[in-house]
Amino acid sequence: MGRMKRWFTHLLGVKRPITNIILVGIDYPSYALAQALQNTHTHLKIVALIDEEPWVNKTQMHGITIYYPSDLCALIKKHSVKWVIQIDGQKPKLAPEVIHEIQTSKATLLHFPSDIPLEEQIDQLKTIPN
Repeated sequence: MGRMKRWFTHLLGVKRPITNIILVGIDYPSYALAQALQNTHTHLKIVALIDEEPWVNKTQMHGITIYYPSDLCALIKKHSVKWVIQIDGQKPKLAPEVIHEIQTSKATLLHFPSDIPLEEQIDQLKTIPN
């Protein structure tokens, strides 16, 4: 059913606006969320992943470039990011000044508890207005 709806939407030229997001962390919870969003939610575009380890900086996961936490605010501005998503308990932990910069930008910092299933995380994203 979803394929047919996308085909009709494409055919009619009706598009949902793209929402740019950044995921904080590259551990399995972020990996799984990134994969699920890329496979099923074409209106959500992950423009960056954030991690603090130097050996992953500027590499890619799922075709998404990984950046340092210090790059976060510049990425928000550059890509007009709407949401920054962090799963609680997952590294890197954002510094208070980075959190403050996110809060003063046009982006919204979303926290997901680590114990909720992936499907619930996606359902929560569906309820947030673009």
